[in-house]
Amino acid sequence: EVEGKVWDGVVEMCCAREDGRRGGGGKKGGSGGGSSGDGIIRLKKQDDTDQGDNEEQQVDVYYTPSDYKPTRKQSGGQQQQHSRLERKDVIQFKLVTERRTGKKYARDITLVQSERERQRLEREAKILENAPLERGKVVSTKGDFGFLRSASRVEQVYYHVSHVETADGDEDGNDHRMTSLMEGQEVEFYVVNEQGSGGGGGGRGSKKGSGGGKSLSARKVKLLPEGTVKFEHDLAQGVTGYVMECPVEAPSADSFFGGPSKKSGGGSSNTAAATMGKIRLDTPIIDTEGNKVTEVVLHPDMYPSGTFALSRTSGEVGIWIRPGDTLLFDVIQTIADGVYRAVPTKHSQCLSLRTGEVTSDDTSSSKASVRLVKPSLCGRSEGVIRSIRDNYGFIHSAERNVDVYFPLFEVLPNEIHSDLVNNNPDIYNGSDPVQNKSGRVHVEVGMEVSFDLSIQMLKNSGVCGRGGGGRSRQSNFGAAQEKEGLRGRRVQILPKGTVQEKFLVASQVTASVTKDDPKQPFVGTIELEEALTIQSSSLRYPLVAKLLDDISAGNFGDEITFHDILSELDLKIVVAMVKSRGDLEWLYVPVSGDIADDPHNRKLRIVRKVQSNDAVESSEKTGEEVAAVAEVESANNTGSEGGNSIVETSNGAASA
Repeated sequence: EVEGKVWDGVVEMCCAREDGRRGGGGKKGGSGGGSSGDGIIRLKKQDDTDQGDNEEQQVDVYYTPSDYKPTRKQSGGQQQQHSRLERKDVIQFKLVTERRTGKKYARDITLVQSERERQRLEREAKILENAPLERGKVVSTKGDFGFLRSASRVEQVYYHVSHVETADGDEDGNDHRMTSLMEGQEVEFYVVNEQGSGGGGGGRGSKKGSGGGKSLSARKVKLLPEGTVKFEHDLAQGVTGYVMECPVEAPSADSFFGGPSKKSGGGSSNTAAATMGKIRLDTPIIDTEGNKVTEVVLHPDMYPSGTFALSRTSGEVGIWIRPGDTLLFDVIQTIADGVYRAVPTKHSQCLSLRTGEVTSDDTSSSKASVRLVKPSLCGRSEGVIRSIRDNYGFIHSAERNVDVYFPLFEVLPNEIHSDLVNNNPDIYNGSDPVQNKSGRVHVEVGMEVSFDLSIQMLKNSGVCGRGGGGRSRQSNFGAAQEKEGLRGRRVQILPKGTVQEKFLVASQVTASVTKDDPKQPFVGTIELEEALTIQSSSLRYPLVAKLLDDISAGNFGDEITFHDILSELDLKIVVAMVKSRGDLEWLYVPVSGDIADDPHNRKLRIVRKVQSNDAVESSEKTGEEVAAVAEVESANNTGSEGGNSIVETSNGAASA
């Protein structure tokens, strides 16, 4: 026909395959000419806008399989190339006429738009009609796909590289697609909710937790300049608060600290979502809309100094924080869900200790982090390291005449020790007793420490073992269990002279010698001329006394529960000290588990009395419990009647 002219057309009937079948419908037998295997094209005239339904305005053009050779480059980069044309494909070609028969044939056919592509674009246009335009950041990539974090929603959004566009395309305007994205890049995109079979290039399975087989996917992904996307509002920096609930990656009844239990590869095999921790701010803050903020959440990824292995074999892990601990952090509000969150801070000291904004000392740390600045006093004790073995040691308690076992991996890491030194000048007074050797905190005999006192529940076999004559130890097991099962956790190194093993009761006391020991010179018994009344509980147990003062002052809200089950002796001591005050109450909290009904399997909760009509009612105490409290108080008072000038804190004995 016209030399150099390109014609437009639509495939009406496909060429026959090798088996004789055709890939589409159309009228049978062609149009009165051409080979039986040739395909038919409806030629579009210049004024034609339809796709081949009006035969009077259309001319049959034949083509053979050799007339179409697919090319890789296609407009938009989305269209997949097929080895053969399909019915209703839109094409361009050169038109020739066979002189012998007068029939028209298409040559040098180029695919403009396949019918599949047209249908896909129709579906895309339909689902994009109400799709929201959002901004976010690339959080992960894997081959041709990845996930985006949106500033407008909590869920991550899937993307395929076929939907990623450049800002302006190339010089020819033919290819607006990118081959990949990188983590951290900021992007703008439309979000569609589609079936998990995937839309467009790539395809995908339904995302876990998306519900109903549907998933969030991104369309028309475009790059944005760095710093364009904002995910949160910065509300406060370097604030403090106490832990109300510890975060966990997945529920784990086996983990001592309530942390995640790693079965394999550090992850959880179940699909339980992470449980956010809760922190009560020491001082409320105001958000961008003028609302008062008193609580924030803590994600499991924000554990101070991460996690540590509780054993070499089980894969169980522990965390360095407990309820009641004071943390230092920044506060943000995420735009997507409006949640107030605790995030790492570059401040190294609490507000009361620093003089202004972030200083060079604050930024000298390797990275920002959520910092533990004060351990909870619930169950806290003090002592002196008595012996050290290969990977464990023993601490002699300052409050009782027992040695407490502790594994070396439960000594607080250097990062936490540094934060404790910076934020507790009343204890450390500018000195740092912590030494590092081979990347670990160095401990040695004679060091003074504080620690969480825990009781390991030992199983009694009822017999002494082989060669022991089968003698039962059942009767002695109850008494030995506490001493054998004491374990120190979260061991903190203290400066020399911090732990007081003796305290002064009175001076210039006069007495008469009533008895001497003939075997030991200058040893015996004396009788005081005037009896002394010794209030020894607060002096023998200063950490408990300080804890009760903090609870009474409302530093932990209206109540606090001990993290561990207390021994009978510790329980009697704490309850007696609570009863000696008029502003606190106590009750038991049953522990869930196989032995929840066991009277010894319960935690102690201390409640601050509220001076109002809605005051917290005192818990009902059994006669046995009241008698136990009276016994402790009586023992303290009886011991004080004959007391002398110095009392040993470990056993309560008075001596001159």
